[in-house]
Amino acid sequence: MPRHWFVVLGLGLALAAPAQAESVVYGRVFQTMENTVFTDAKVTLLSNPPKQTSTDQYGQYWLRDVKPGAYLVRLQIPGRPLITGRVVVGKGTTVANLDLSKIGHPDHDEEY
Repeated sequence: MPRHWFVVLGLGLALAAPAQAESVVYGRVFQTMENTVFTDAKVTLLSNPPKQTSTDQYGQYWLRDVKPGAYLVRLQIPGRPLITGRVVVGKGTTVANLDLSKIGHPDHDEEY
């Protein structure tokens, strides 16, 4: 059964850009409790058309040319259940770190 998380922190960093410019979503996929980063994890932004990327050797990912708004995000890590969540993209750069330690504990006050 897929795991779900809700509302990834959307932190708009002000970049000098025209009002019509599209944004960048940047983040890391990691698990604090195990001190692990996830490489080659697929991060898919369910937009029209969908945008997909994979994490690098540091667990980092970037999705470029994203219009501001709310989106569903799917995270596929080899050997783990599919995780679906939500990210709110602001103007400029939105930081969306995906900490599986928090995602796995939905009753925790620090949940996304």
